[in-house]
Amino acid sequence: MQSATPNKGHGNKEASSILWSPFDILNDRIVDSDVKPTYRIIGTDVVSYKTIYNYSCTLYGLYAEGKGSKKEKAKENAATEMIRQILNEQNAKTLSNHFKPFSEQEMNDLQTLFKTKQNYTEFLEETAKEDIPLPLVIKSKIRHT
Repeated sequence: MQSATPNKGHGNKEASSILWSPFDILNDRIVDSDVKPTYRIIGTDVVSYKTIYNYSCTLYGLYAEGKGSKKEKAKENAATEMIRQILNEQNAKTLSNHFKPFSEQEMNDLQTLFKTKQNYTEFLEETAKEDIPLPLVIKSKIRHT
């Protein structure tokens, strides 16, 4: 059985997809190894001294967005949403031949990833709603002579 993610020489061909990043999982689904998803920053939100980054991911006409407190996390969440779209296309039997389909086991493994990402997104949204300023720590570099 093919794993949801690349084996990367770790010796465990049945490695769970949750051990791989969404970037690796997404890239492994693309048939043409020369094609990569395109990530673009589409905006930032600043709430209570916190910056939330918004990124898009496009690939073969599909479009997904992700948010995160760091740019890399926002890209990762966009990749996760793209994986979710690919699964939706596969379930609707409209998956493009540009993608390798997921096996039943891989789809089950990915549910853990989706649940984790959903919990993170909900946490991020709740945190952004709170209007509590973060403590400001200022360290002085005054020399005493």
